[in-house]
Amino acid sequence: QLDGMGGGITSLSKVAVIGPPTRPDADLDYTFAQVDVTAPVVGYRGNCGNISSAVGPYALWAVLSVPKARSGGISNPNTGKLLRGRSPAEEEHLARHGPLALDGVAGTAASIELAFPDPGGAATGRVFPTGLRQERLPVPGRGTVRASMVDICNPLLILAAEDFGLAGDEA
Repeated sequence: QLDGMGGGITSLSKVAVIGPPTRPDADLDYTFAQVDVTAPVVGYRGNCGNISSAVGPYALWAVLSVPKARSGGISNPNTGKLLRGRSPAEEEHLARHGPLALDGVAGTAASIELAFPDPGGAATGRVFPTGLRQERLPVPGRGTVRASMVDICNPLLILAAEDFGLAGDEA
C-alpha cells in the first residue's frame, strides 16, 4: 500500500502494467497485479475485467500502439491468454461521448468492448481443474457440500446456496 493506494480495500488495490507486446498476435502486453492489503505481497496471477477494460483507453491516451490498440489483441502474460479490446476513438484519441448508460452512473459515454476468446484454464490449464464438473467437498460443521471448481479467467469455487441453508436470492 504505497501512500494509501487503494485505501486498504482489496478491490481497489490493483495495478496494470502496460507495455509493448511480447507475442506477434498482440498490440500490447498488460500484466495485472493484485496488491495484498494485509501483507507486503503483490500477486501476479489471474486477471481483472475492470482493469482489462482500461488497457485500450490507456493505450490511446498514452499514444501507445495507435491505431492498433482500438481493436487489437491484448496479451495478458499472467494467464498466457489473449484479450480482444475495442476502444472508440475520435481523431486518434479516446472517444468520451456515446450512448452507453450504466445503472448508478450519471450520464452516458462511449462503450468499450472487451472479449475473452479463450478464457478457460487461465490459472490451472483446465476449465475444470480437478476434471470433475461437480464434486462433494467436506465442510467442518456442515458435512459435505456440492461444489464446482471452475477456471475461466480466474479460479472460482461455486457452491449450492441450499447446502448452506440459503435460497440464493437473499439481499
